[in-house]
Amino acid sequence: MRLKKTLFLSMLLAISVVLAAVESLIGFNHIPGVKLGLANVIIVLLLYEFSFKDAFIISILRVFIVSFILGKFLMPQFYMSLFGAFFSILIMLILKKGNKFSIIFISCIGSLFHSIGQLFALSLFFNEMLTFYYLPIMGMLSMITGIVIGLIAKRVILHYHAFFNNIEN
Repeated sequence: MRLKKTLFLSMLLAISVVLAAVESLIGFNHIPGVKLGLANVIIVLLLYEFSFKDAFIISILRVFIVSFILGKFLMPQFYMSLFGAFFSILIMLILKKGNKFSIIFISCIGSLFHSIGQLFALSLFFNEMLTFYYLPIMGMLSMITGIVIGLIAKRVILHYHAFFNNIEN
């Protein structure tokens, strides 16, 4: 059973890496720091269907792998992604623990905190708090992307359950 889980998690990591790498190449080049964040569908799936530990490990590994692939390791973009992933997964865990919020709300707040984490990393890197003036724009856009990712994640989780129920029957 452990081997099956490891293989499945490896597959989800690979999917999230491909989604993040492709998205970074075709992203919203005219708005710095803004992407849809399709790889986060995998993170939300992991958070709901596996564990926080699995979601955290896959999220952080994805940041490292994608930064290596794109040649951005230890550059500002790497730290922005790392802090964003860390802030995002942490707040989603806190919100999910209470079982009071919908997956779409949790995805929205996760997306918002990803932006906050990115701006925090940027402010540390450049030693400049003025980067937070960009938060209203990033916040508004992250809410939109969070809704989209939440809706997609909700559908993916439904299909995940249907797929595994069919396998068991």
